[in-house]
Amino acid sequence: MYLGPDEHIIPQDIEWIIQQGIKRSYSLPQALMSSKPKNGINHKEYGVTSLGVAENLEVALTHLGVHPSATGQPFTVKLTGGTDGDVGGNMLRQLSQRYGTDAKVVGLADGTACLEDPDGLDMGELIRMVDSSEPLSHFDASLLGPQGNLATTDTVEGTLLRDTMHNRVAADAFVPCGGRPGTINVRNYREYLSGPEGAPSSKVIVEGANLFITPEARQLLFDEGQVVVMKDSSANKCGVVTSSYEILASMLVTPEEFLSMKEDLVPDVLAQLQRLARVEAETLFSELAKDPRTALPKQSEHISSATTKVHDAVQATLKLRIAVDAQGKVEDWQQVLAGGGGGGNADAMTVGDLLETVATEHVPKALLQAVGTDALRALPWPYLRNLIACNLATKLVYAEGPGYVDAIGQSGAEHQDQTIADVAFRYVTYSTQLVGLIKQVQDSDIEGRERVAALLKGVVAQASMH
Repeated sequence: MYLGPDEHIIPQDIEWIIQQGIKRSYSLPQALMSSKPKNGINHKEYGVTSLGVAENLEVALTHLGVHPSATGQPFTVKLTGGTDGDVGGNMLRQLSQRYGTDAKVVGLADGTACLEDPDGLDMGELIRMVDSSEPLSHFDASLLGPQGNLATTDTVEGTLLRDTMHNRVAADAFVPCGGRPGTINVRNYREYLSGPEGAPSSKVIVEGANLFITPEARQLLFDEGQVVVMKDSSANKCGVVTSSYEILASMLVTPEEFLSMKEDLVPDVLAQLQRLARVEAETLFSELAKDPRTALPKQSEHISSATTKVHDAVQATLKLRIAVDAQGKVEDWQQVLAGGGGGGNADAMTVGDLLETVATEHVPKALLQAVGTDALRALPWPYLRNLIACNLATKLVYAEGPGYVDAIGQSGAEHQDQTIADVAFRYVTYSTQLVGLIKQVQDSDIEGRERVAALLKGVVAQASMH
């Protein structure tokens, strides 16, 4: 068990928690809480949650015909959450760094004020406020355009404007980065469909804040307004993922060692977050293309359910098959899991091979280079089981889609867990073996090499099922 940060948790609180772990002789006190300000990866400092939200936003807009990554392709966005908040402030940084003046923020709302400008709010002033942790009420009103407006919440009119900004202001996308849970609900969701003939004020919603929209309202917005909602559990999970990396590092190295590698470790983690956020977002839209009548939140739940099913099956099978000694350490790292009968068979994958593969794909490079795979073997086996299970589950579901997992379950209903686990083991075996072959094809000069490489990738899914 470890703790993670949320609203109103400051660095001093986190340090206090760690000190309590040391004081009470907890075995791994540095791994008791994440987002440590020094020998950790502080979420607000590095903007890890907003990094994932921004990646989801880019994928969503691209799939709907707006291309934010293309220079000279401006787009508009509105946000709730202030310049002094973690997700809101860092989301403004992401927009500025990625797109410059192409990203036009046309609406902002926090506890102190509401800012609106159809020509786009001055990004330089917004970033200045982020840097100094100032609320929206401190915005320099002289920088507003002719149609711009700053309304503070110390008046009834200002409060009303703030509370309705997310419904009224038209933009390509809406990113709630703060606000009360259930702000959009079954009683008021039609206020968001405030455009001509009931059109939504934004076609895309990427949930940076948790629970801003109720599940029922998400469905109604899709049914009546064709609003694409990137659900919070998919869109803003990078903070949780960062915590998992920090805890892993805290289990493997001392605070001093962490600090010495932090400059190299953090970029590795950020790159991994960006990759994971994009692959989940692309998977969501891939599923939506297959079934356009099912809203993205339901697609997100299907992906999550399939991932959990594979994770649980792999975890249970490893627990059943792998023997451990009195200290809880694996007795035989050479036990074969898939791809052959052992005895030096080159096609076989052992438990040790599997951990090596997972480590290479999952563990940040700087950390793996510092400790090596052997250090991972010293971690508690229940932790390693879950690490392996998580990696195999996401690898399988993101690559093949949740429907692939559904098909596995149907083909082996009697011993479903073992069937799913065996397919997952074979999948990682074949995909590992094919990586080198696919690279050889892509590096060759044969005609149609990209098509051949794509066909080879499809072989993994088919071979794993049999």
